[in-house]
Amino acid sequence: MKRILKSFFIFAVCAVLWAGLGGLAFPAFAGTDSGASLAAKKTKAEIHVPATTYQVLPDQKPFKLKATTNSTEKLTYRTSNKKVAMVSRKGKVKIKGVGKAKIVIAVAANKKYTAAAATVKITVKKEQILTPKKTQYVKKYTSKDFKINVKSNAKPVGKITYSSSDPGIVRVDKKGLAKVKGVGEATVTIRSAETKKYYAAETQVTVIVNKGNQNLKVKSACTVGMLNTTKNLKATVDTGLPLQYASSDKKTVKVSAEGLLTP
Repeated sequence: MKRILKSFFIFAVCAVLWAGLGGLAFPAFAGTDSGASLAAKKTKAEIHVPATTYQVLPDQKPFKLKATTNSTEKLTYRTSNKKVAMVSRKGKVKIKGVGKAKIVIAVAANKKYTAAAATVKITVKKEQILTPKKTQYVKKYTSKDFKINVKSNAKPVGKITYSSSDPGIVRVDKKGLAKVKGVGEATVTIRSAETKKYYAAETQVTVIVNKGNQNLKVKSACTVGMLNTTKNLKATVDTGLPLQYASSDKKTVKVSAEGLLTP
């Protein structure tokens, strides 16, 4: 009986003490963290790839993305367009056709690492080839305007543009019509814009401009004996360049800067 009363007394004292300390918060012990605190302690998973964009041709050989991660989980691969690019479980890409595809690389979360994902964009187009009719044009300063012709294998062809390395020698308009402006050598670059199925392309041609032959004409002519008054030679040149006059015997006949003869 005494033992029972003693036990009851100890229980009552413990109950009173517990009630008095009921509003106090006790520190958490190891192993009692919540799910949120566990998640906060996870290491952030990262995925690294050497390149995030690829521009390849339809005949591109299979290649690996070479992705790596700090997570202990395995990487997974998924393609957005199987008609353009397929990808294996190990990240090896195989080109299937022209177009665009996205390869999504992912890693799942576990007790130590968070989940992560990365995207690699792949563009597959055909090679565009520009072929000029001539790779070199040799002209004279007096030559007329000429057309620089070029062909492309693209269908449809992208927008063609022309640019000269020296407009002081040759100028080219948007239609490829070239105009000689000076003597020397210049490079004309022809570019074709990228299309839906073809990459952009460019080629170059060389234009060499030599000095031209000038045709000089004199409408009026006379002999020394006939010259008894001022006479205009009326000389012209087809290049339009300024003319210069000089007399070999100023005692017999003089000539002005305008081509006027005086005895």
